[in-house]
This record gives sequence, structure tokens and C-alpha cells, in this order.
Amino acid sequence: MGSISSIWATENMFQEKVKNILIIQSYNTTQPWALDQMRGIFQNLLSPQFELTVVDLDARRNFLDEERLKIYVDYFKQLYAQSDFDIILLMDNPALDFVNQYYTELPFLHNKPIIANGINYYDETFISNIPKIKIIKEDGGAAETVLQMIKFFPDTKNIYVLNDYTTGVAVRKNLEKDFEKIADQTKEVHFIYNSNTSLSNIINEINHLPDNTLILLGSYFYDSTLTYFSYDVLASKLADSVTKPIFCLIDYSLTQNIIGGKLNSGYEQGQLLGKVALDILQQPEWTATNCISCLKSNWYFNYNALKKYHLLDKPLPKNSIIIGEPVSFFKKNKQVLTYTLGIIMVLILFISLIIYYNISLRKNVNRQTKKIKGLLNKFESFITEMPIGYVETDKNAIIRMWNKSAERIFGYAQEEAIGNSVTEMIINTK
Repeated sequence: MGSISSIWATENMFQEKVKNILIIQSYNTTQPWALDQMRGIFQNLLSPQFELTVVDLDARRNFLDEERLKIYVDYFKQLYAQSDFDIILLMDNPALDFVNQYYTELPFLHNKPIIANGINYYDETFISNIPKIKIIKEDGGAAETVLQMIKFFPDTKNIYVLNDYTTGVAVRKNLEKDFEKIADQTKEVHFIYNSNTSLSNIINEINHLPDNTLILLGSYFYDSTLTYFSYDVLASKLADSVTKPIFCLIDYSLTQNIIGGKLNSGYEQGQLLGKVALDILQQPEWTATNCISCLKSNWYFNYNALKKYHLLDKPLPKNSIIIGEPVSFFKKNKQVLTYTLGIIMVLILFISLIIYYNISLRKNVNRQTKKIKGLLNKFESFITEMPIGYVETDKNAIIRMWNKSAERIFGYAQEEAIGNSVTEMIINTK
């Protein structure tokens, strides 16, 4: 059991009342699932406007028997006797079970908005003692995951379902109900449930099953010796010791060579809970009666596992997310490449316009040159044929032009005159 308080102070605190939020976490906030939930909550509630108090029931590592629960009750009654919370957030089933069982003994819960998130297989008995609460159910994807398993491996004859005999017992019962819904689609498949034995014996049992067997990992944290297995340790042991394809139901299990499935996400649960809590805190009054909403699970797959079992070319469900997929150079540098491509396109357009303008200008110059040459030819023709003598010289008085009339006047042919001094030609007129 632990308590974490985060207190934020700004100038606004003296102008607007800070909202006090109590978060009762079923597990331990240092564990991946609970940590992801808290990260999601912080997306909306990590703000100077709120004071967050987080308590862990640590239900994964501690058995919540009557004696331990009474210790929690006495501890909370004393710790929060003077507390005035604006809203209570419950994470997962153990926290809801605790509050429902001891609601009347915990005055700090009374007449407060309560939201319970990530609730599996909900029924009305879960809130029999709580007068007003909002439930966000967890949409299990077990049935859909099984159908996808069979699509991946059409020759499947056995599906080995792995749950422990603590919290996993309830999970197994609910999974059996889910599988009944798809009985017509799984007539050729035999579901096998692990016995209450050590993990090493379970691994040995799996390895002796036929090759057309798939593994579905449910809720497994303890074996028969009550040895605790964290998510990563369990995944590592299974990946190292079992060659058969393994699927799972929760995103934190998606490690090593576990393929995936339609999974629940702690982060997405926390994000939704934070958003709902924020909406309620912004209302002038908590008026809602018991109400239920549902957070849909999503398809997640492990790239390395898909590659290992040659599933990369198989069709995946719509909107599937592949974890660990290698990022291509283009995807990795997409923004830079997009900007670069945009600049290149602008440059190409600019250069094209310059080339077009240059070509147009050259054509225009050619047209004008031809026009001028035509005028010059007409001018020369006019000078040559006009009845008046025309003599043109350069700066040194050397004759450069001598028309027919000049030939008649001075007595020299054009060929004789051009290139000679005009003075000499005129003085020596024939």
C-alpha cells in the first residue's frame, strides 16, 4: 500500500479553488499497466488546477483477503478523515470491489462523484452499495482475438488458455463465456485450460502438445507455488521456452515474440478517465445517476513475432497497429523530406518559368532582328536606287557605301570607290 500526493501551487490558486482528486489504483503505480494508466490520466489532470492523491492497493502482489482489506479501511479512515475530495477515480476491478464493499465505512467517499474505469465483465452487483457512480467498462477482445488466431493459422486444433488461479480464475470464467459466443465458428478447435501447477510444468505441458496448438495468454501472475511473475519475466520465459505462437489480451503482454491480438491499453484507459473526470469537474453539480460507457479495445501486433511466424503478408484487421515495425528512411525523415520536396518543386517551377521567359524573349528578339534586317535591306535598296548621289564614309573618310547615282556623278564604279578616301575620289572626278 502506498500514497503519493502531487501538490501544485500558482498565483491562480488564490483566485480559484484547487480541485482535490483521489485516485485509488488497484495495482502498483510502478508496474507497467498501472504506470500506463497514470500517464494517460496525467494528459488531462496534471495541472496546477488539481491536487492529485494516488493510493495503491497493490492487488497483483498482495492477496486482498478480508484481513488486509480491513487494514486498508482503517488506514484510509484515519488518513482521510479531514479530506474533502472533489472526485474519486477508481482504476480496475479490485478498486471498485473495495469501494463497493466498504463504501459505508469510508465517509470521505460519500456524496462525491465516483468514476470506475477499466471494469471487466460488469454487472450491477459491482455497485450495489454505491448510490451514484459512472462506470467505464473494459471491452474485452478475447473472442475476436481467437477468430483472428484461426485466420492466421487455419489448421489450428487446440488453443491453450493460460491464467493463474488467483485473479485469473474470474478471468477464465469470463473467457469461457466469450468463447461460447463463437462456438459455431470454433467447432474444430479444442480449448485447453492450464492446471494449477508451477510455470515450469505448464511450459512442459505446452511443449508436449501437437504443433497445431496456439497459446492465448490471459491473466497470469502467480503459479501454484505463489511465485510472482511480472509481465516482462513471464513473457521472457514463455518466449525462450515455447515455440508455439503466443497471443495475448492486454497490451503490456506484447513483448518478446508474443504476436498480439485485440488488446486493452492502460494508457488509453487513463486518458479517457482523465477526460471524463475533467468534464465532471467543470460541471457546477454532480447530477448523473449510475451510467455506463465502454472503452473499445484495439488491434496491436508485434512486428518481430509476425516476422518469426511468417505472418507479415497475412491480412490484418482494419486499423491494426504494428509495434516495433522498422521505420523506413522516408517515414523517419518524412517532415524534412516533405519540406525538401516542396522547396525542390518551387525551385523547379521557378526555373521552368525562367526558361519559359528566356525562350519567349529569345523568340521575340529573333522576330525583331528579322524585322530590323528587313528594314535595313529595304533602306539599302532605297539608297542604291535613289536618284541622288549617296556616299557614306567611316571616321577616317574611307568610303563604305557608293550608290549608282554617285557612280554617274563622279564617274567611278562602286567597286572602285569603296575602300578609298572620299577626298581623293572627289578631287579626281572623271
